[in-house]
Amino acid sequence: MQVLADSGPADGPGGRAERMRELVALFESHGALADPALLAELADAADGAVRVQAVLAELEEVPFHFDPPLWRVLEEKHREAASAPEPPQPAPEAVRQAEEARKEAQRQAFAAIYDGQQPRRDVDEDDDAVDDHEGLDLEDGAVAEKDAARDAATFDVTPRSDWQPLAKQYESGLVVQNDMTGNSTCEGTTGDFVTYFQDRYEKLAKILRQRRELRNNIPVERIRPGQAEVQLIGMVVERSTTKNGHKLIEIEDATGAVRCLVRNDEKQLMAMADTLITDEVIGVVGQASNKGDLIFLESIMRPDVPRPDPSSRRHAEVPVAAAFLSDIHVGSDTFLDENWKAMLRWLNGHAGSKRERDMAGRIKYLVIPGDLVDGVGIYPGQQDELTIPDIYDQYKAFGHWMHNVPDWVDIIIQPGNHDASRPAEPQPAFTPEVQESFEHHDARFLANPATFDLHGVRTLGYHGSSLIDFATSVTHLEYEKPIPAMQQMLESRHMAPLYGERTPVAPEHNDYLVIDDVPDVFVTGHVHVPGLATYRGVTMVNAGTWQSQTLYQKMLNFTPEPAKMPLIDLQSMRGTLVDFAQRAETTTPVA
Repeated sequence: MQVLADSGPADGPGGRAERMRELVALFESHGALADPALLAELADAADGAVRVQAVLAELEEVPFHFDPPLWRVLEEKHREAASAPEPPQPAPEAVRQAEEARKEAQRQAFAAIYDGQQPRRDVDEDDDAVDDHEGLDLEDGAVAEKDAARDAATFDVTPRSDWQPLAKQYESGLVVQNDMTGNSTCEGTTGDFVTYFQDRYEKLAKILRQRRELRNNIPVERIRPGQAEVQLIGMVVERSTTKNGHKLIEIEDATGAVRCLVRNDEKQLMAMADTLITDEVIGVVGQASNKGDLIFLESIMRPDVPRPDPSSRRHAEVPVAAAFLSDIHVGSDTFLDENWKAMLRWLNGHAGSKRERDMAGRIKYLVIPGDLVDGVGIYPGQQDELTIPDIYDQYKAFGHWMHNVPDWVDIIIQPGNHDASRPAEPQPAFTPEVQESFEHHDARFLANPATFDLHGVRTLGYHGSSLIDFATSVTHLEYEKPIPAMQQMLESRHMAPLYGERTPVAPEHNDYLVIDDVPDVFVTGHVHVPGLATYRGVTMVNAGTWQSQTLYQKMLNFTPEPAKMPLIDLQSMRGTLVDFAQRAETTTPVA
């Protein structure tokens, strides 16, 4: 076991591993797989992605699998058909289109890891070979199922007898601030959608109006032709790029819509425009054209969180801490049960030095933002990868595991996209039928998202399904780096502004995904990569995963970082990652 600081991937932007992921995504977007030797060859070439795009674009029928010999034949045909011996250098527009194609490939391929688009593997009836990932016969499968459930039911660990945990001395300080469970009003009508977006606009516009630069904002219908300064607040409807490389952004309010232009020589403003996504609410300042139908932008503003006042920052008055676990996926054959057991032993004071036991003894809260179990029917072929095929038996097994959490620790549980809850966000808390699986421990069940105080520390818990939408829509955001996407959520003051993508949203009359109250801690999960960082006084936490690399993740060259538990000292507001991945016996403090 190790405690370590948050760190990024081994290779930086543009590295070989990133090029490999890009190539896999390109092939996957065409419904094809590539031989590892071919991927390695293309990743070593600077123009590998361009070559792949060029060849695939010409194919009327795309083979399911590409190997080096086949690829060489196809490339030779492509060269023969080309009008010039060498491809020309891409123009800026071509570069932009290539980047958009890369993001679209990511949207289709990498979201499949999380959102249930995994294809079933074809089985050759004449092939009797069984690889490491194929299921065994029915009898052996039944034994595996029985062992997984029994392992959870029979594992037992109790607190160390000579251990004096500090958290045990303090009463619970859990106070729920915002939980939509029982308050759903939507029926899916057109009127519901109108009310939903109106509520979002009004909430975020109210925040934007507090900015000095927007105090004289006007509705779109009051724009005058040639007006020297126009201040507007609107929802982004569409973004595009002109043939000269300028950015066009259409925004609307309740009175109308207007196009806004960012000149290509305004580098800082262009960079900001590149991060915008549809359906977010922004403020703009600019000059109206002579006809009044176009605004030449001078600035773009998001609602954002205010800069912190150190003297008023909330923290616990007593020495307690919160731990965060997400995406456990009990019931999957890739659930890391041995690492999970190591974590439970650590929570009970059975690991490491006295200092390490003191750290565990300060944990008063355990926050679990979704994907407790692997679920059933999430993607085609999932049943072949389950050790517990019934979802309620999965929850029962998870409840048995939770029986080993010390009784002075408050457990906060929210649903995720793999859980037995409606898929559309916000998701209400688990039903009583699911909650009954946790009879061994008095857990608190909340919606996704929900806001709650932990000894006075305002905490916003959200599973994080929209992290995929951010990563596939914004150029500089990547799915394996959740913290920058979380920061953009805080800047936008909304957890899932993009409507109609991977994240289904229920049109509630109250947009519960707006970040009304700025939290002290913002926690997500979903992407299977843990992280810790701070933005304007908000501690951002991604709670990682307890599931190893799945077969499909391996095909996509995606490597999760499992069995690392974020921990926040609620008194000092300092964070660490506790590493159970190697199940080592020593702990290294964060510098």
